[in-house]
Amino acid sequence: MHLFDLGTDLMVSDVVYEEDGVQVIAFNVDHTPVFPAVGYRVTYKGKSVVISGDTIFTESLIHHSMGADVLVSEALNHEMSSMVSEATRDFENNASIVAEDIKDYHITPEQAGIVARDAEIPYLLITHILPPVPNQILVNPFLRDARAIYDGEVYMANDGTMVKISLNTDEITRVELLK
Repeated sequence: MHLFDLGTDLMVSDVVYEEDGVQVIAFNVDHTPVFPAVGYRVTYKGKSVVISGDTIFTESLIHHSMGADVLVSEALNHEMSSMVSEATRDFENNASIVAEDIKDYHITPEQAGIVARDAEIPYLLITHILPPVPNQILVNPFLRDARAIYDGEVYMANDGTMVKISLNTDEITRVELLK
């Protein structure tokens, strides 16, 4: 890996690592007010995984994700974040303000589904969950909008989630290492 500067153009990308058949491409994402922010596309033997990084929905994310096998995307559920904001409004910290503010610079599950759908990616793995989902009961409501817009596989990552992509077939499997 080498140091890189992609500037500010969201369509710009650069190969930042290439060795033993593995290629890693970095591309700009929009996580304003945080800059720089990047996503990555990792390719090996014709199979690709795109990692969105912290970002909002942009057409450039679709562009950089086209034809990948797996999209690993962060996501913030606005409805659930609003509940956190309301529940913490009277706290003597800024939790309520933060819960509202972060909506402006994180992609939603639905938007992640749009990226996966439009980039023709068969597998969407949601990670960096905002707000955190405290139990399995809330996983389906968190992912509902992504599943409504996107027909591929949609899962929420946990600590220890491993996704295996077959090099010989289109098979993609998920294993929970810590369960």
